[in-house]
Amino acid sequence: MVNMLYTKLKHRSKTIKELTLLGVVSPNWLRDIRIFESFHALPEDLCVYCKYEVIADQEGISSERVKHIVLKLGRE
Repeated sequence: MVNMLYTKLKHRSKTIKELTLLGVVSPNWLRDIRIFESFHALPEDLCVYCKYEVIADQEGISSERVKHIVLKLGRE
């Protein structure tokens, strides 16, 4: 089984939310999880860079940042 960083964070999302409310953890962790999920929810026939652009427009960040997040959370 692939144990991606995304999987590890997703299993702990409730704890991350609680720590975010306390100001201990950056809210970017939750945003990154949402971006990763959105990326994989887009149609497969859409090119990878198009997916980065779509999500970047939705989130108000650069497509390079989206690419970095997707690659980071997809690592083993």
